[in-house]
Amino acid sequence: MAGFGFRLMRVIPGPAAWPFILGSSDRPAPSGCTVNGRFYAPPAAGGFLDVPAQDAGALGGNGYLLLGAVGTTANRPAVGDPDWSYLQATFAMTGGIFRFFDTTLGAWIHADPSSATGYRNSATFAAV
Repeated sequence: MAGFGFRLMRVIPGPAAWPFILGSSDRPAPSGCTVNGRFYAPPAAGGFLDVPAQDAGALGGNGYLLLGAVGTTANRPAVGDPDWSYLQATFAMTGGIFRFFDTTLGAWIHADPSSATGYRNSATFAAV
């Protein structure tokens, strides 16, 4: 499996003031920025950016909201994957849930080691 440098994370621009997130009133409005030599312009309304994992944290500090990892079914990280500890520790969402947008399925899924496949559809809870 590819190293985390090749993993992608999905981000969206967030509003300048995020009153629903404690301590977020000082977040900057999303703007164009350069991270690790790559320029990111805010997407159109309703749009998103799929960015390398190593850029996602810096974009979070520039007004973007991290939604989760993204890739094909074949690129899903598994518990035994060398990247798993890094991804789980760095990009787990609220409650320690690791989210992944599976582009093959066109759906958000979340890690669930108790399911046969290791993931469940976030909308239906079916093992995927």
